[in-house]
Amino acid sequence: MDENLKKFIDQSIKSLEFIKNHGAKEYSYDFDCSELDNQYLTVDITKSEAYKKKFDSLKEIKGPAVYWFEITSNTNQSDLVNALEDYSRKDNHRAVPVIKKTYCATSNYLYVGKVKKNFYSRIVQHLGYFKTAATQGLQLCHWGNNLSLKLKLHVIEFNRDMEDMMPAIEQHFAQVLKPLVGKHI
Repeated sequence: MDENLKKFIDQSIKSLEFIKNHGAKEYSYDFDCSELDNQYLTVDITKSEAYKKKFDSLKEIKGPAVYWFEITSNTNQSDLVNALEDYSRKDNHRAVPVIKKTYCATSNYLYVGKVKKNFYSRIVQHLGYFKTAATQGLQLCHWGNNLSLKLKLHVIEFNRDMEDMMPAIEQHFAQVLKPLVGKHI
């Protein structure tokens, strides 16, 4: 076996065994989309009185992470997907995740994602407040605030040495949770 491949496999096994035996850091945060205000399109939400404490905590997540948004309100899944589709058809809409032609209509999970770093910044993108409209995200403030949509953001933070494993871990969670939107093979 190629020596580089063997080293990679050995290091991967060590990292996975460490997580298996010691666990990973887990976090969760609640978001009420009806409270997502358009003022944060021009005012930094991470420094706002309403969200500073939450974003200070999100900024502490330094390592690579896998995360997912769980739907905690009684929002109908097809209404939710239709609202996102309607938004994606508007002129000058922001980039949104892939909207699946068929989805698991009983899933309580909106989206599964991963990051290698800058986790809090990814959440700003998903909320819809990132300055660059071409950066893909859920854009929740642009379509989710009229649905009484409530979400719980779940996060698992890993050690830096697991950075390159995030796609496989994300794929696993997407297969298990069956999110309504997002591109997962």
